Amino acid sequence: MQAVPAPAPKTGIGRFRVFSTDAEKFAQDWAHLPEAPLAWAMDPNVTAQPGVEGGFWVTAPPYRGYAKPLAAGRSNPHLYPVAAVEKIASDLARSIDVPVPPVTLWQRLNAPAGEPQHHAVSAPPFANTMRWGDIAGVPSVYDPLKAMAAEVMSAMVPFDTWVQCEDHVGNPGNLLVTTIAGPPLRAYFAFIDYSYSQVHKWRAASGYQSGFVAPMYDAALTPDIGIMREAIDAVLGVSDGVILKIVGDVPDPYLSPADKGAIIDGLRYRRDNLRKLIGVIHPGVL
Repeated sequence: MQAVPAPAPKTGIGRFRVFSTDAEKFAQDWAHLPEAPLAWAMDPNVTAQPGVEGGFWVTAPPYRGYAKPLAAGRSNPHLYPVAAVEKIASDLARSIDVPVPPVTLWQRLNAPAGEPQHHAVSAPPFANTMRWGDIAGVPSVYDPLKAMAAEVMSAMVPFDTWVQCEDHVGNPGNLLVTTIAGPPLRAYFAFIDYSYSQVHKWRAASGYQSGFVAPMYDAALTPDIGIMREAIDAVLGVSDGVILKIVGDVPDPYLSPADKGAIIDGLRYRRDNLRKLIGVIHPGVL
C-alpha cells in the first residue's frame, strides 16, 4: 500500500475517477488532441505482451504508456479499429468522469513489416497498481476493499452497457487498483481494455440495438442501484455534439467513415435507451 497523501476528493460520479496527477494532466491534454505530438518508442526493458491483440510499453520521456495492438492479425485498422475504439471509450469516460485512463493515438511509422502501425497509447492511471484478479485471491486484501469496489463497479455498469464492452468479466487484469494506507484505507480503481466494444459488436446483425447489459465486474458483489442511477443520468447528459466531436476527431486512417457512422448511431441509440436496457436486469433504476 502506498504511504502517500490521498488525492483531493471529487463530487458526483467523478468521485470514482481519482488518478495520479500525471494521468489527469494527460487526460486534459489528450482529450483535445487525438494524436499527441510525442516521439513514442518501444521500451526495450519490458517484454511485449502476446495475445489476440498484443501490446507493448512505450516511452517518450518523461511520458510512459501502454500501446496496442501489436499482433500482426490486427494490422488493418479499418478491419480491426482497436486503437480508435480505445480512444473513443477513454474520451467518453472522461466526458462523464468515470475511471477509464487517458488514451492518445500514435502512428508507428517505423513498425516492422506486417505489424500494426496504428496504436492506442494508454497512460498508467496510478504510480503503483494491482490487478483485481490478484486481489480477489487474497481475503486479507479483498475483504477490506469489497465495499469500495462494489460502488465503482456499479458506476461502470451503465458506461460499459452504453459502449457495449463485453470483455471485462473473466479478465482479471482489466481492473487496476491502487490503495492508500489509512486510516481510513482508501482504494481507487481504473477500468482498461475497451477494444472489444462499440463496432466490435455493432457490425453484427443485431448491432447496437442489442439488449446487452454489462454485469458487475465481480459477480460476488452486490450492485448499488442509486449509483447506477447516477451513472445513467451522467450518460443521458452527454449531448449529440460531444459524441460527434469525440468520434469525429479520430483520424480516418484509424477508423473508416462507415464505422464512424455506426459508432455515432450506436452511442446515440444506447444512450437514449440506457435506462430501459439496464432496467430489464436492474428494475430499480427505472
